Amino acid sequence: MQKGLALLTALLCCSLSAQAGEFIVTSFGDTPTNAIGLVRDLVTDEFTAQFPAEQYEIVLEYHCMKMSGGDATCSAIAGVSPRLSSKEGKGSLMPVSRYNSISSKSNGRAGVSAGEINTLRENVIRGSVRELMSVRPADLRASLERARR
Repeated sequence: MQKGLALLTALLCCSLSAQAGEFIVTSFGDTPTNAIGLVRDLVTDEFTAQFPAEQYEIVLEYHCMKMSGGDATCSAIAGVSPRLSSKEGKGSLMPVSRYNSISSKSNGRAGVSAGEINTLRENVIRGSVRELMSVRPADLRASLERARR
């Protein structure tokens, strides 16, 4: 029973780390995904200048659900957090400011295929990081510093 529960937990909440240029991406989701490949082109130099990889990481959380009628809904949350290994603070995997992306797909009675769900998942992951990158990094850094006090 415990082995089955451990396997189920591992399948439902996969954690992957990757580096985007000079930045770390940690992702948690319903299936393993190449988070770094999905967001590498979205992370800006201005962002990495404000949030050095030695101290901060982008945290992604994503999930897709297939509904009983065959429709699918995916959501993703992105934010930036002090790294757990950071020497300057305790670190956290829960970003203070979170940027969301949600999307649904319906194919009527035919239902949504696994490939379509994967595409939907990739789109919401990219959408959440795009939202994160839309904020001036200096403003995001100031918000993070205020919350840490």
